Amino acid sequence: MVNVKIFISTHTHTFWSVTWILISILSFYGFFFFLDNDYSSNSILIGIWESLMSFITNYILLFLFYSGFILVDLGMTYLNNLLENKMYEHETLKEMELQEKIQRQRTMRSRKVTKYEHTGYDFDGVAGHDILIADTILKRLYTAIQN
Repeated sequence: MVNVKIFISTHTHTFWSVTWILISILSFYGFFFFLDNDYSSNSILIGIWESLMSFITNYILLFLFYSGFILVDLGMTYLNNLLENKMYEHETLKEMELQEKIQRQRTMRSRKVTKYEHTGYDFDGVAGHDILIADTILKRLYTAIQN
């Protein structure tokens, strides 16, 4: 199972990597065959080789199990890549929105600082068109004192 996982998860296969994977799989069956025929060890594996290797259902189950394993592993890899891309897009979008908001605030601040001119007049700022607020209050106080 580990050999299949290594084989489907790595994307750079060389002649030597495939060879080592096949040697690993064949060595498992070699050791299993050896332990099955070692009558001096009193192993519980003695005699199992022939029965396991002669049933067609074992091969069908092996094929179905590894096919399912490969499909699930590839599906999870695809889903992981999809989620990472969506999270990256979301973070990028949030970062762009934040940068735009910062730029708008800088623009608004620069407009306020550069466009504002304090002339001391109430409405349009042109001298002689409007009366100063202080002038109207002083005139009212002056007329009140005189009366």
